[in-house]
Amino acid sequence: MKKLLTTKEVAKMLNISYQSVRRLMYNPIEPLHYLRIGGTIRFEGKDVLAYKYFKKKFTQLNTSQRCEIGDYNG
Repeated sequence: MKKLLTTKEVAKMLNISYQSVRRLMYNPIEPLHYLRIGGTIRFEGKDVLAYKYFKKKFTQLNTSQRCEIGDYNG
């Protein structure tokens, strides 16, 4: 099972504030994809990286972009 990231972890990963992550989640043009699990908000690492480099959800990336994300993921 893949580890899900918290809002604070995503903020550190994107080098932005916690509040900026919350703003990105509700951005009408390029929203940052998140999961609501119970009362918590979590993010998948691949979606955060896809947003960081391409401003898209991971499932919207083409094959070469997905390979690049895999390279960053290690």
